[in-house]
Amino acid sequence: MRKEKKIKKDLRILKTQKLLKESLLELLKSNSLKDISVTEICEHALVNRVTFYDHFNNKEDLLNSIIEDIKEDIIKELRKDNSIYDFKKNYRKILEKVINYFDDNKQYFNVSLIDYNNTLLFVSSLYKIFTEYLDETIKSDDIQNAKIMSQFFSGALVSVIFCWVKDDNKIKKEDLLNNICILLEKSFK
Repeated sequence: MRKEKKIKKDLRILKTQKLLKESLLELLKSNSLKDISVTEICEHALVNRVTFYDHFNNKEDLLNSIIEDIKEDIIKELRKDNSIYDFKKNYRKILEKVINYFDDNKQYFNVSLIDYNNTLLFVSSLYKIFTEYLDETIKSDDIQNAKIMSQFFSGALVSVIFCWVKDDNKIKKEDLLNNICILLEKSFK
């Protein structure tokens, strides 16, 4: 019986957090983050402010939780095979999965994070995701060189993916993948 109550409580927590996240994402469609208040998020989610603060410290904390969810989704997709642990060796397969993720979720990214002055948010969030991943997966004897490569590739990938999503994928994803891979092959030599 105790275990059952714990599961119900966990489900309620997850449901509340999901409502708050969806509320913020919906509000981001028409406002920038700085213009959205915790009260608006709560009213839109039909959640009490006290409940909000039981789960998150502020709206930035809520947004960071959404970004962590995106990161986990991308990493989960990459972990479906063990290729994610060596970027240099498996970059084509990894990039294909990342591009497919953004293609599958383009409406969410295009509407929620790129429009209405949330561009910096989109770019910084992606950069954080990519640098954390590449810091762990770029293999190099020179730690400083690996860090620079991680930052360089993250910045380049974020810029390319941002423009691709913003331009509503006018470039075919296969062409995008091929062009990125050509540039990476040249830089790895």
